[in-house]
Amino acid sequence: LGGEDLKPILFNKNEKKFDTYGLGEIDVLKGNVTRESNALYTFYAEYPAEGPMASVFQQEMKIKVDAGVRTKNQTFEISRIVKDSSNIIKIYGYHISHKTEYMAIANGVSVNGTAQEALTAWANNLIGDVRFDVWSDINTVGKTTFTVDKVTNARLALEIGRASCRER
Repeated sequence: LGGEDLKPILFNKNEKKFDTYGLGEIDVLKGNVTRESNALYTFYAEYPAEGPMASVFQQEMKIKVDAGVRTKNQTFEISRIVKDSSNIIKIYGYHISHKTEYMAIANGVSVNGTAQEALTAWANNLIGDVRFDVWSDINTVGKTTFTVDKVTNARLALEIGRASCRER
């Protein structure tokens, strides 16, 4: 998704609720959301260095933007801000789910139930200071146990869970 369709909304670093317009809509010159092959999204935008929000941008601020027709209202975190000689600020961000690559899940968590029950168990057993709201409408029932020898981070636990649902 990109171009004129991109309507990102900026939020403070520590924002947890995104039901407002935060600090406001960013009137980007150019921007896009890209889905990488491993299903992670990246955000890129260009903003005028003299624009009204130019001094506000900081790493770790949150941005809400549609990532596609079926993936509306996604949360990104600003990872890098570059101001170059062209008088353009380049803003880079990763989907908030990237944080799960650096988080762990408690060892030995067993799940036996629907996708919603599995996601709830996953979210309740995250190790780290970030919390995620999770939901699923998938009714497939599965069974797994997360152990540190097979699940080295919280993102991998989600990938293993998704793969086991496809196998059924």
